[in-house]
Amino acid sequence: MTTSQPEKALQSAFQKAMPFLTGKAFLSLFAGLLLLASASPVRAQSQGEVIQNWTMLEEAEFYFDVAYSVVRCQLGSEAMIMLDAFNEGGNVSAVGFSLKIKDADGREVTHEIEKFEIAFAASQRGKCETDEFSHLKFPVPDGIDPATLSIEITYNK
Repeated sequence: MTTSQPEKALQSAFQKAMPFLTGKAFLSLFAGLLLLASASPVRAQSQGEVIQNWTMLEEAEFYFDVAYSVVRCQLGSEAMIMLDAFNEGGNVSAVGFSLKIKDADGREVTHEIEKFEIAFAASQRGKCETDEFSHLKFPVPDGIDPATLSIEITYNK
């Protein structure tokens, strides 16, 4: 396998900055960075529209984190709320929560997420491209403005 001029120049620059990073180690790092960049959430949802980026909700006293994002999975489709759940503390193995969804016009809806199993240090995220963790994605409730909605959470362990 031959190395192109731009690859040689990039490799040379890295070798000067980090002399321990040579040959296969450099290529492994470069390939890993490319893989990481290709797996980013922005790219995964690039076919649709992000209405609101990820927003963290209040952390539970038992160290459980939830964030939400509002997206259209495909242009012109209904707006969806995607949730990301992370069991940081490991004090519980199943959790549910009640979400109070409000918009700027004062409209308010409550949405229940039934208890689900989640291991210590595990993360589960609703995604457009798969039904895995489908309990963590749902349509924006009727009458709620997707662009101005906000969410308050009450945890049920």
